[in-house]
Amino acid sequence: MHRRLSIPLLLLASSMFASSTVAQSSPVCRTRDFEMLDGQVPPEGTEIDTQFAADLGLTFQLEAEGDPSPRIARPGSPMTAFESPFGVDTPAPDQNTGDAFLTDDGLVTTGVAPPLLVTFDSPADSASGVVLDIDAGESFTIEARGSGDAVLETITITSGDAGTGDALATPWAFKRSTPDVTSIRFSGTPVGSRRFGLGFDNFTTCVPGRGVSTESSVRRAQMRLLPATPNPFRDRTTISIELAISTTAEVKVFDVLGRERATLSSGQLAPGVHRIPWDASSWPSGVYIVRLRADGQAESIRAVLQR
Repeated sequence: MHRRLSIPLLLLASSMFASSTVAQSSPVCRTRDFEMLDGQVPPEGTEIDTQFAADLGLTFQLEAEGDPSPRIARPGSPMTAFESPFGVDTPAPDQNTGDAFLTDDGLVTTGVAPPLLVTFDSPADSASGVVLDIDAGESFTIEARGSGDAVLETITITSGDAGTGDALATPWAFKRSTPDVTSIRFSGTPVGSRRFGLGFDNFTTCVPGRGVSTESSVRRAQMRLLPATPNPFRDRTTISIELAISTTAEVKVFDVLGRERATLSSGQLAPGVHRIPWDASSWPSGVYIVRLRADGQAESIRAVLQR
């Protein structure tokens, strides 16, 4: 099956994974936004291959000589994927892309970038995501593949289609009637001698029967990192965390390059909501990532310091 991106498909990308409560026997849908890796903020250029195989059943590689790995990219220099009116590798401000995305080999060159191949350890029945900065005649092809690399379904997105444009995050999605997708291949084509790179983010897959253990589900429910208040903020804000049990908790702040900037809290905390003040009056403006680690789990949020 081959189809062009359409408005119904855009709606599907935002609605097909809306449910957040999943029974163990139901399909398990998980999103990878590439902002955290093993509870840490991965720095620019981190190679991504098998790090998500154990918990998500996903392996990433580039379809090129030597099978190199795709890389983490962050807004700002160096340019690894695209340039826009908002800055190098920087999506438009209203796009839900966070502070990291996946790019190809980290080189923006003329010609075709190496295709990205995502392989599942268990067949999936649906997936969605976004491709960044489809403009100026560029086109992207997303293939859902089955056993023996047979192409089951193809989505083609060309600049000028709904949701495309300079620095925009263009959603795509497919939903199969059975779990028969073993890999997804992403390839892009520029026009003429334009410089070109892949920007790929918010990758969600649903795998029937890939259960989440009761212990893991309970542990995730035992901690929650709430939005900063206010956010954006000028000098000071408050970070709130909610704990269901008494546990050792640690709250740290990182910049968008993955460098640790401060520890806001560390130690044993009782159950309940804890409000942690953050005085950033001497910090430079920018986007920061706040990470909570507790009970062997990690969560993160973005906070924008804006003067």
